[in-house]
Amino acid sequence: MKTFDNCFYVGSIDEFRKDNYDKNNNCVKKSFLDSLEKRYNNIYPNGRDIDNERKAWKDSLKQMHNRFSFEVKNTKKFISGNCGVMIEYVFKNYPGEIEDHWHRADFIICGRQKENINIIVIELKSWSKDGKCISMLKSCNKWADSNHPMNQVFKYQDIIKKSNKYVNEDNVNVYSCAYLHNIQNKNIDWIRNKVPAGNMSKLFFCGEGNDMKQWIYDLTIDTSENEGKEIASKFLNSEIINLDLDS
Repeated sequence: MKTFDNCFYVGSIDEFRKDNYDKNNNCVKKSFLDSLEKRYNNIYPNGRDIDNERKAWKDSLKQMHNRFSFEVKNTKKFISGNCGVMIEYVFKNYPGEIEDHWHRADFIICGRQKENINIIVIELKSWSKDGKCISMLKSCNKWADSNHPMNQVFKYQDIIKKSNKYVNEDNVNVYSCAYLHNIQNKNIDWIRNKVPAGNMSKLFFCGEGNDMKQWIYDLTIDTSENEGKEIASKFLNSEIINLDLDS
């Protein structure tokens, strides 16, 4: 499989499911985590704690595998296996503060709905100590402006639309969502009320994976064989242009 210096993994959904998951042991393959770690070390020679990175990948990859492997509830419809998948897209050579290579989009899915080419940026959060994390966030008055996951992913959506030449010139639609897959009900209302004004990203919580799956399904329903990977390749090979990010 072709590799890119701005992405840890790229393939179709069908390839991702095969590469990523060990059905016999119901877990993410160690070999897949090892391949992500190798890519991580190549990009970040003096990187952060790899154990925490691997734990986050393990949690998130299992969640996305499940979203791709099961039908939209009571519909017998599945997200197309032809869709493209990019894992850990690195914002390399982008303008402004985001040029810091620590900025990475967890998952990007690409496909087609009728004549519309769509790219979906997904920010995944797997806070293991839910109550402690929320307590910390509530104590930060500026959380909604700076650290809210919807603000983070909406920033990624916006800069991709304005700075990726392929997206910009081919009128590719860019969508985004935050999937907080282990945030429990007691904290959902508080987080929803902290959504930054004007933010158009979607927000999904524990128990809402089917809603996210339906949303992705609708945006990628007409993706043909190899088309998702072709979209991903054009996206990853695109020139990065420096447009006015404040416009």
